Amino acid sequence: MDDCIRVYGFGSYFRSGETPNDVDVLILHRDCSLESCHFAILCKSLLMEKIPKLDVTMLSQDEQNDLSFITVGRALLIGIVKKSTMVCDIQKIIEKTLEFNQLR
Repeated sequence: MDDCIRVYGFGSYFRSGETPNDVDVLILHRDCSLESCHFAILCKSLLMEKIPKLDVTMLSQDEQNDLSFITVGRALLIGIVKKSTMVCDIQKIIEKTLEFNQLR
């Protein structure tokens, strides 16, 4: 997970048969370095501008390894954002997230 983040969806928005109050996503970034955190925060800001009621959890890879958040929360990978293709990658994640609820 070099210069990229992974975005996962979890919670009622991503589960069929449940009525969502918000859209829960996990932003998983490399580590707790300033560069990694800034990139994750930038991605969070871009997603929050376009996805209504977005609730974001951010974890480093080490934190995820300790908590097993993806497994426990039954999180689904929505997409990967690379620094070199950030705008395009964010747009794909926005579209996929907004379409997900319509497919249920």
